[in-house]
Amino acid sequence: MARYQDIVAMETLGAAKYLSKLTREMPEERLGWTPLGEGRSALHQVAECAVVADWVANVIERRSTDFLPKDLFGELNKEASSVQDVKEAVSRLIENTGRYVRLVKEFPDEELDNVVPMWTGDQPMWRVLNWHYRNMMYHIGQINYIQTLYGDKEMR
Repeated sequence: MARYQDIVAMETLGAAKYLSKLTREMPEERLGWTPLGEGRSALHQVAECAVVADWVANVIERRSTDFLPKDLFGELNKEASSVQDVKEAVSRLIENTGRYVRLVKEFPDEELDNVVPMWTGDQPMWRVLNWHYRNMMYHIGQINYIQTLYGDKEMR
């Protein structure tokens, strides 16, 4: 039977590849478009996924969240907003996901139930290992919705 960590790693890589493909295939003029002028653009969401991958990889590596900024979401928004083009966003996503997946695969079975404080409350490490995947899947749905709003109804 496959290890939990190997399944998470495989699913996470698949989601990162799909998110990258989805974003690269969007018309360039739509990457920065925001629904109703209020939402976050596809570009911002991919950049956020890249940042979250890095931050949560550090949580996995350190088994701690002490290093995270006090204004977590403000810093996340600031860092994601600094990414100006899809090539940079996808490059950072792939690079950070690679490191993340390596750490997930190396994570010891006996530590899966250990708990770490996250911004959503205390979480077992088995859930933390799956954080990046769940975050990307949420944003894939958001980006698919953005696509339907500007008229792209193809399912890719």
